[in-house]
Amino acid sequence: MVLKFNGAWRFSPPEDGRFVNKSLPTSVIEEFQAMISKVATQGDYRQGVLEHFKRHFCSATGTTHVRSSDESWAETDLKRIMHNAADNAPLFIEAFFDACSNLRNRSPEWFLPDHEMINKVLSNHRIGYEVQPPNLVMREQIDQVISVSERPITLAEQAIEGGCSGNSLAS
Repeated sequence: MVLKFNGAWRFSPPEDGRFVNKSLPTSVIEEFQAMISKVATQGDYRQGVLEHFKRHFCSATGTTHVRSSDESWAETDLKRIMHNAADNAPLFIEAFFDACSNLRNRSPEWFLPDHEMINKVLSNHRIGYEVQPPNLVMREQIDQVISVSERPITLAEQAIEGGCSGNSLAS
């Protein structure tokens, strides 16, 4: 599944508002890196999993994927590319989501982070996006609070509260 969102975000992500929208902080990148490391424990070929994610993050940064010489370099290269991709939060989220979706299709017996796990990380760090498959939407649009003013007391309720002492409200 490919994540869909406003195409303009590919070139210029929305500015920060009540949430972080533009770029992702290091703490978020590290959480996603930790998820990738856990995914890689499920297979016999850790470097292959790292390269899979690296390919998606290269796409997000507009760079060519070049295979690393060994597992250690694959991990180092992936971290560097993820930090570069984090400059555009929507593209980073898309890269991670799409990499998980594609790997899920290739290895259905594996457990991969789903949109709920991704959303939990984003929410915990006040990142301004939510994955609602197949879409990536801004939280600012989801969380818009509509204020409802309190209903004013009616004349009948005022009369009951004030007691009926025989005085007319009109006097």
